[in-house]
Amino acid sequence: MSNFKIKFKLFGTNAGILYEAEEENEKQKINYFAYDLSPDFQERCFKEEAKIENCKSIRQHVKQIFYQNKPRILFQYQDGLTLDSIIQEYRAKKQSIAFSQIRLYLIQILDTLFHLHRHYILGRVFSTKNILDCQGQLLFLDFGFGPKMMEQNVDLIAPPEIIENLTFEKEQSQNYYNMKVDSWLLGAVLYHLVKLTPINTIEIENGRVKCMQFKDAPAYSTYLNNRISQNNKYIEALTERYDKDFCYFIQGLLTYNPQNRLSFLQIYKHSFIQNLKIPNYQTYLQFYENYNEQQLIKQIMFYEDHGSRILKTGLLANGQNIQQQIVQPEDDQIPNLSLNSNMAIQSNQDIEYTLTSQRLSESVQSELKDNIERLFVHQIQGLNESSFYYVWVRIRMELFRFTFLELVAQELLEELPKKEFKLEHVCAYSLRKMGYLILIELQKKINEDVFPWKSHLHDNQKWKEFQKELQKTILENNIKGKIIEMEPILKEEFLTHCKIYLEDQRIDKVIRDELKADEKCFQTQKIEGQSIYKTYSNDFLKSGYRQIIQLAYNFLQREQKLAKKPELKYNTLLLKITICHLINRIFNLDRLSVSFKRVLQNRNRPPLSMITPNEIYQYICRDEEKEKIQDIQYLKQVESE
Repeated sequence: MSNFKIKFKLFGTNAGILYEAEEENEKQKINYFAYDLSPDFQERCFKEEAKIENCKSIRQHVKQIFYQNKPRILFQYQDGLTLDSIIQEYRAKKQSIAFSQIRLYLIQILDTLFHLHRHYILGRVFSTKNILDCQGQLLFLDFGFGPKMMEQNVDLIAPPEIIENLTFEKEQSQNYYNMKVDSWLLGAVLYHLVKLTPINTIEIENGRVKCMQFKDAPAYSTYLNNRISQNNKYIEALTERYDKDFCYFIQGLLTYNPQNRLSFLQIYKHSFIQNLKIPNYQTYLQFYENYNEQQLIKQIMFYEDHGSRILKTGLLANGQNIQQQIVQPEDDQIPNLSLNSNMAIQSNQDIEYTLTSQRLSESVQSELKDNIERLFVHQIQGLNESSFYYVWVRIRMELFRFTFLELVAQELLEELPKKEFKLEHVCAYSLRKMGYLILIELQKKINEDVFPWKSHLHDNQKWKEFQKELQKTILENNIKGKIIEMEPILKEEFLTHCKIYLEDQRIDKVIRDELKADEKCFQTQKIEGQSIYKTYSNDFLKSGYRQIIQLAYNFLQREQKLAKKPELKYNTLLLKITICHLINRIFNLDRLSVSFKRVLQNRNRPPLSMITPNEIYQYICRDEEKEKIQDIQYLKQVESE
């Protein structure tokens, strides 16, 4: 018997209200995206969506349920950040988004629109607020033809021909739009990424700006008409931060007159797009060369005539209240949250957690037991169906090694100060340094000419094909971003908490020597694209890493014998430290079935299927403290053989 509940509201879209929901049964908890949608929309549109296959960036319909006497449409859940929230972070830091990242977004958006257009569906309502970045893989949460409902506070980024329909009474059948709506919205997303401000932000008076929303449609229409009458042909996108050809391309998309706006065939013939070397470029080009836009126009006319316009003509112009069209949550206690990655709920407040957060709440730790992979630098999409399965499972274990080290580092910083260890920062720094080196080496591995892991199953031709995969490029970009993010953190941690021990004779000489070597590294000008350290993970393992880990292990063992609080989970922490000690061997795929034999013995899945990071982490964090003494002894014995 399943128990379904809505956890919180995420945002309102053209399609309705989007929630995060949870289904709990005897075996597991499953998260979903849940939409409140009108029944007529469900019947008409999901038949069209069901035709779309092999596109990871389009929301995946799971099922329909009835909850609180209303139909709810459930979509597969993925953890991620909206592009809008990512842009806000860059804006707050006064930093530009790297063109390499924008390029990856653009390639995926074009691919998504290709999959929609081939089934005569428009993107039509996509924006930075309803596209998720799930560890580099985009996910469209809203697109196509929405029901006739709309929140007043939804951003107004539609092109002028749509905004005109919202505000003036005219015969709609004489003013149908076409797929250049998607050209405009593509430009709107790119403009937002480049300028870090949306196209609907306008100056109103005395330097004040306002973000125009659907309730402002009449005023915004007047503003656009004034610009057009002043001979402004497009929204200005030029900036010195990006190549002019890119900026001109955006302006071609954000051209007010749809007759002069870039069509999708013109998009693919544009010099900027040609120079991007997009995978499958010829497929896209040939598709739009032969595209039957009349069939798409028929689809638009069908949905518009059957009442799924954005809003009825004149509704806002006449000042009528549209609240009756808004789907409201039945329970006022449901909190409103913006979509964010790594989110947990506690006392109806937003709680974000990252691998460098100060403390992980108990509820967050509980969620991580079920899905440690949500914290990975890169979340692998469609692993079990991928033709590169045996490549991705190795990469997954590398990502697990890094994540595990980061989590244990954070836990030691929380637990060891209570026991006056004194060296908790040196220990945590060493764990994070090891994780950093693992990422550096993974970055090199995925770019090697031949398969970099020992395996009887690898195929170098397959490896060459993997190098061309878009997800491999996304992986590489995510790793690079995490490496760049970690470097100032490691430096600050060293200078603040570790440098003071350089001459401390109470610490093993090998640890002090390694810290001195790190000091020289931080004093040397770093070369872009290279590691901040002059060592490799295996060398560091023998030169200070194992020694500081062993100190922490011995300290906790002594504390355990003297502890006045036997309920503290010493054995869990000791087991985690043991695994950190063996980090460069224990997650080797060829040894997993031996190292984690007990996981195989206790699992319900087929015995020959690959052990997953989630299974391993759940096993490590289980409640049976006494059994973990045996786990520690077993691991030490196996790894010494």
